[in-house]
Amino acid sequence: YEIEADFVVHTIQKLVRKQKLKYREIAVFYRTHAQSRIIEEHLLAENVPYTVVGGVSFYRRKEIKDIVAYLRIIASPTDLISLLRIINVPSRKIGKVTLDKLAAASHKKGLTMYETAKDADSLTKVSPSTRKALKSFVQMMEGFRKRAKSTPLDEFTEEIIARIGYREMLKKNFPEDAEDRIDNLQELIDTMTRFLEDNPDAGLDDFLERISLISDIDTWEDEKNLVSLMTVHNSKGLEFEAVVIVGLEEGIFPHFNSLDDTDKVEEERRLCYVGATRARRFLYLTAAESRYRHGEYQANEQSRFISELLGDAWDWEEMDCFPEETSGTRRRRRI
Repeated sequence: YEIEADFVVHTIQKLVRKQKLKYREIAVFYRTHAQSRIIEEHLLAENVPYTVVGGVSFYRRKEIKDIVAYLRIIASPTDLISLLRIINVPSRKIGKVTLDKLAAASHKKGLTMYETAKDADSLTKVSPSTRKALKSFVQMMEGFRKRAKSTPLDEFTEEIIARIGYREMLKKNFPEDAEDRIDNLQELIDTMTRFLEDNPDAGLDDFLERISLISDIDTWEDEKNLVSLMTVHNSKGLEFEAVVIVGLEEGIFPHFNSLDDTDKVEEERRLCYVGATRARRFLYLTAAESRYRHGEYQANEQSRFISELLGDAWDWEEMDCFPEETSGTRRRRRI
């Protein structure tokens, strides 16, 4: 689905260049939050300013920042910010009072907090149960560090998520949107898989450096002239000169959780209609022939909503979407 993201970016650029639209007059809709990741990266690569409406950018989402923090600690135990973020996530009953005592002991010994936690038995001002929790955390992290040297990054990250019970924590603490958050975790792992395919000799440090280039970018200076990225759910009541709806495939939109329920499919259909009618002048619908999801390439059927929106007088045709840049990409064209 790199081609899909390329199409989105080049479409936006053409609308600005040829149709004289402002970035703020253009929106990209998707069914789930996880779909924004690849689009964000391609927009950043082409210096197209954007904002995520009704959410936060992919690498700034809690679940992504938490797992990345684990990876940063594994790569560099001296990373204090990452340590403080995840030492009690999921809960290990290591609270602020304990962290204050750990910080004080570290300062006295001239060591990092991680090094001090390694010698938790020497922390006499900390309760035995908390010392045990600190020792268990350090032992787990040291085990991860050893595994990181011999395990592919994507498999290794999946091991971390499973070992700490992170998905279970999401289901318990965020029941309303746990599914979206878990989808984001899978998107992170899929991103790692693709990164390793493109960079066979790369390791953890290389991946962390790559995402730092993305996640460390601050908000754009012209905050009022931004392309809007959002789920279709968040598009209600809004209107744009141009709208791109991505991922119109069975199992994505309509979502796979709705496929066996007529009422849920109807709700998905209504959502799609809402998204389509947000466009005043230009509407683009995309569907990938195959995309990388859940650790494998999947070839999904084209969404039923495409023919319902456009009628039967449409068909796929091999043609250049943007002759000056690419060839052999497919798009919708009236025949």
